[in-house]
Amino acid sequence: MEITTKVMQQTTWQQILEDVKAGEAVKYAGTETEITLKDGTTAVLAVAAVNHYKDNELVFVFRDYLSDKKPMNEDGGNAGGWKKSDLRKWLNKEFIKLLPDDLQEVIHKKKTVQVINGECYKCKDYLFLPSEMEMFGECKYSEEQEGEKQFPYYADKHNRSRTIGKSGCWEFGWLSSPSASYTTSFCGVNGDGSASYTDARGSFGVAPAFVIR
Repeated sequence: MEITTKVMQQTTWQQILEDVKAGEAVKYAGTETEITLKDGTTAVLAVAAVNHYKDNELVFVFRDYLSDKKPMNEDGGNAGGWKKSDLRKWLNKEFIKLLPDDLQEVIHKKKTVQVINGECYKCKDYLFLPSEMEMFGECKYSEEQEGEKQFPYYADKHNRSRTIGKSGCWEFGWLSSPSASYTTSFCGVNGDGSASYTDARGSFGVAPAFVIR
């Protein structure tokens, strides 16, 4: 399925929030907008889903990977899943500070629930990574989680292929789902947009997501 992306008309993050709360989130479907981070770099944000987790919300994703590659966990394990990961902590304690203040003000915490080997892990984050299901519409290497479904943006395989920053070669990038078969690995997406997994200690691409609700 081909998804035509259009540039978002000039507006403010506060206006977007007001439109979302007024039930008008759908008008932003298929749009992209560019922001400047506080370190001077720019990033393109794409609307990945509308009314995905709840009514009256938008899910944004970074179209490209951040300029710095990161490991999921320094110790190389996946115990505790996304909740216990080093990458989650870095995104929500360090990287979030680089977002424009007006954007930070409108982001709503998103709840993640992962059942891993029968144990439930819950957390709420301003910034998160999509799961394997949200990226591919199926779970090939991870345990399927109740209620998850694919972001429409990623139904187009081309949107799963990303570079570090705006230029360069296609790269592997992290997803929030731990591998169901290996205690040292997390799932990810290959440069060609296909599903894979790798050791949590490796430094790879990071493309966060967030919710406005």
